[in-house]
Amino acid sequence: FGELELIEAVEKLLPGTSRSRYEAPTVIRYERGQKLAPHFDANRCADAEDANRGGQTLATVLVYLNDAGLEGGETCFYAGHGAAAAEVARITPRAGASGRYRAP
Repeated sequence: FGELELIEAVEKLLPGTSRSRYEAPTVIRYERGQKLAPHFDANRCADAEDANRGGQTLATVLVYLNDAGLEGGETCFYAGHGAAAAEVARITPRAGASGRYRAP
């Protein structure tokens, strides 16, 4: 499964989008105990940053490549900010599992 096949699969998951607008795919491998801190992919108040990188990240697609020996590792999606943030989805890593998120 190469980069082109991945991009074609993403286009099917996000109808109405175009690969000409996608960021380069990123592959992240976590070692035991590593994690990605909570963050927002879409920040509506980042005008200068957006201008420098060509716009907002408005959609995210995750594909899990393995699940061998994992404990935890869930990906959580939230709506709202700060104390008002509420979990709206949780994905447990399993090889081949995927999830998508579009910013409101």
